[in-house]
Amino acid sequence: MTGKSVETVIKRFPDKKNRILIKYQQSDEFKEVCSDYKEIIEARSKKVQPGILINDEEYKILLEELENEILSFLENKN
Repeated sequence: MTGKSVETVIKRFPDKKNRILIKYQQSDEFKEVCSDYKEIIEARSKKVQPGILINDEEYKILLEELENEILSFLENKN
């Protein structure tokens, strides 16, 4: 079973859907990265987080780091 977090990652990398689904089923660590990615996407769209001051450039950096981590998982064939 998949969730919103993996759907968010698939939306970003639709050409890698099958690999994403396989890795999501195999790796709890990958699930966590997907969840983190979804949370950053949602936070960026809300732009208002009580007690958290983060600008758009910081969101962009966080997303790029997570996207690189996701791609690294997908390139690893294990």
